Amino acid sequence: MTSKHLFSNARIFTACGDNLSTGENCLLVSDDRIEYVGRIDDSAVREARQVGVREHDVDGRLISPGFFDGHMHILLFANSLMAISLEHCKDLDDIRRTIREGAAARPNAQRLLCLGWMHSMTDSKALASGIDDLDERPIFIYAKDLHSAWCSIAALNEMNVADMPNPDGGEVLRDETGKPTGLMSEAAGIQIVWPHLARVAGREKKLSQMRETIRTYNAAGYTGIIEMATDAEIWSLLSELHSSEGPLTLRIAAHWLIKPSKTTAENIAQVDRAIEVHKKYNLKSSPNLRIAGIKIIGDGVVDACTASLCEPYTSPSVKIDPIWTYEQLLPVVQHADAAGLQCALHAIGDNTVAHAVKALSALGKGKDRRHRIEHLELTSPDDAQRLGEYGITASIQPVHADPAIFRAWPQLIGAERCKRAFAYKEFAERSTTCHRH
Repeated sequence: MTSKHLFSNARIFTACGDNLSTGENCLLVSDDRIEYVGRIDDSAVREARQVGVREHDVDGRLISPGFFDGHMHILLFANSLMAISLEHCKDLDDIRRTIREGAAARPNAQRLLCLGWMHSMTDSKALASGIDDLDERPIFIYAKDLHSAWCSIAALNEMNVADMPNPDGGEVLRDETGKPTGLMSEAAGIQIVWPHLARVAGREKKLSQMRETIRTYNAAGYTGIIEMATDAEIWSLLSELHSSEGPLTLRIAAHWLIKPSKTTAENIAQVDRAIEVHKKYNLKSSPNLRIAGIKIIGDGVVDACTASLCEPYTSPSVKIDPIWTYEQLLPVVQHADAAGLQCALHAIGDNTVAHAVKALSALGKGKDRRHRIEHLELTSPDDAQRLGEYGITASIQPVHADPAIFRAWPQLIGAERCKRAFAYKEFAERSTTCHRH
């Protein structure tokens, strides 16, 4: 039986021109579909009232489309709700003072998690010796870009990284004797620190944190998110919430994280796992929780000199390769595309962007997958043209252009290359679909 609701005496924003001043004050809903937007005396509204609807007077409040976060990491966001923020810090002294105060305010926490550190705050140094004396508990400090983790000795010991090999695409930084010094860079942070903190949190705590995350998003007007680094652990938690507590109040589209392996067969096997889950959880069968595609991290970030650039960094003079070569990347995106999955490729440096564009354009034109490249912070003039030509979405984050983040770039890549940063206008002029979040 159809359930109809009429919301009246409202201010309704539809994003179609300046409709707030044109008098629409009623919203008619059938089941989960918006059927009509108009005025109380419109014929469609009168007919619905005659047939019978449940009416709601919203007393002049605003009704608008829900927000959708196009790129987020649900467990990291959950952790951030309880973390010590270092966003305001300017140097090591500020960081130390903030952590000390945060530790005192969290006497029962087993570990201290901090967020918002930028490499420029500490002259690109991240030494355990700089924070070890602040607290006996393990201290984990995430970089603002989430691509590095600065850890105390207690944290390094808890993760048992002393004899751990570097993961593909990452590094556990060490001194001349081989002892870890505190920085877990790129894949070392993503594949070692992230999973470790997820494991030690305990399942019930993580479920509770996810519930709080959903409530926080809903309270801010969000109705959907795209989870951009889903693994088996995150999917298990989301699935449990979905099955045990009824329909989620936040639509979640997840991208399965594909980690670089030594062989194409191993990479394809990860995509096959995403395909398997997608068959059960897709837009048609499970619109509130589904696997939308895969995520591949192609490089790091400029701030840490881990983004792959076509030319070496200015200072220090280093040349960084992409995490995935084009030859490794192509069969993975082809396999995902053939199965109906969307590909989301993290690419910040112009060299990695070129790899990503080449791989996605090889899939051909006219695709309805809306394949996307995340970030695109330093690009060449040709990139925008090919994005538009092949219908590749530029998934951009204007907040990354914050002057506080950008201030180290002139020294790292030179003033001339800085002119090519964040070429959003160029994307728009080349008819590129831009997804801003």
